[in-house]
Amino acid sequence: MATLAAKLLHDKTVGILGIGVIAEALAPKCKAMGMTVVGITSSPRQVAGFDRVHTMSELTSVLPQLDYLVLLTPYSPATHHMIDAKVFAAMKPTSYFINVARGGVVDEDALLAALRDKKIAGAALDVFNQEPCRRSSVLDFQNVIITTHRRLLRH
Repeated sequence: MATLAAKLLHDKTVGILGIGVIAEALAPKCKAMGMTVVGITSSPRQVAGFDRVHTMSELTSVLPQLDYLVLLTPYSPATHHMIDAKVFAAMKPTSYFINVARGGVVDEDALLAALRDKKIAGAALDVFNQEPCRRSSVLDFQNVIITTHRRLLRH
């Protein structure tokens, strides 16, 4: 299985939006798989394991270079729906969106439109704006993986 993952990820570029403790642990693992690792943050700095780091203002110009966008930024009023239709429109149609941050950071209607209109290849989602997830439409997509975030399991 690790060999297959390495083949799928080798020579790909991952963008990690939000450089904190989790991103600093994820970056070297991506590098070990042969990926180019790009950081996107509000506080640019050199970070071990990252090939380069960009500011948030550069996000839409960096997105066309990415095969994967991993969202790790915290939720705040400033980050509310920061991942919107403009972000999805700037991504390559062959790229994947991965949200393991917070649901409120993503405009879910824009995500659903991007998936429906094939503006992105797929998504892996661990969080939603409303939990437990009540949006059955996201479940209709074959190119979406939903992980069992602990809040998704509540009844």
